[in-house]
Amino acid sequence: MIVLIDTANITHICWSIAKQQLKKERGDDYVIREDDVPFFYHIFLRKIYPILSSYKNVIFACEGEGSLNWRRSVFPDYKMNRVKRNDDEEYKLLKTLFPKIEKLLTLFRCKVLSVPKAEGDDVIYVLTKKYVELGEHVLVISSDGDFSQLINAFDNVQVYTPMFKKYMEAKPNILMEKAIIGDPSDGIPGIDRIGKKTLEKMLEDRTLWVKKMTPENEVIYRKFLEIVDLSKSPKEIQAAILDKDASTEYNSFSSDKIEEFFFENDLKDCLMNWGRISSEIELCLASDSDSVIDLEDML
Repeated sequence: MIVLIDTANITHICWSIAKQQLKKERGDDYVIREDDVPFFYHIFLRKIYPILSSYKNVIFACEGEGSLNWRRSVFPDYKMNRVKRNDDEEYKLLKTLFPKIEKLLTLFRCKVLSVPKAEGDDVIYVLTKKYVELGEHVLVISSDGDFSQLINAFDNVQVYTPMFKKYMEAKPNILMEKAIIGDPSDGIPGIDRIGKKTLEKMLEDRTLWVKKMTPENEVIYRKFLEIVDLSKSPKEIQAAILDKDASTEYNSFSSDKIEEFFFENDLKDCLMNWGRISSEIELCLASDSDSVIDLEDML
């Protein structure tokens, strides 16, 4: 079993959980501060502990430097809708945590892969293809709906979404829907005046399809399809991902260094149960096979 984790996705989920709990306790106007970071770490580690104590081959896929560049060369407004968050104080604080999270993860028995010009999605797609072709079963952990593409494209793949606490189902028309209807989360507007209901009618009525898909709309469709289809990342980026994976060894589990990290960052809650958790991780690494776990209870 190869487990591929969308690091950015699970980090944002844990950040959202922390925000919700703190606002519930301190009021809707409460803004997360530096003092609340240990609480976030507690939630994040609580999410990943069961994975790391059940599976030996875990890969955390991270965003690489310049990860948006190639898609913005096709469509300049790709994810530009997220730029406004850069002035948000909570988001600024979260951004400072990503390098620390990656450093922390390197102390566990896993790989932490960040490839220049590749988004985490690109890393997960390329590695899913690699390991499925090697005969491995692949488990992807992410709430990103884009990964339904993996279920469509490959056998022996499961995608578990921690946000909804269930396994993702195949969506045969996911690429068409994202390219034509659009994807607001990525700033992709789709084709003007074609929504979900219209697309459903178009798929049933060839005459309507021809009417709506004018030559101009066909060009728009092909452009958006290029950036939403995870198999379309440039060959040199795919090669770089494969090279990085092949040249990266699994990190050694370093219980003492993790404990030092907890002390350095004043993570008292994380220290409380560390002895038991580190023992569970060591037992997993010493076993001959992965554990059988219920992800719905875990995440």
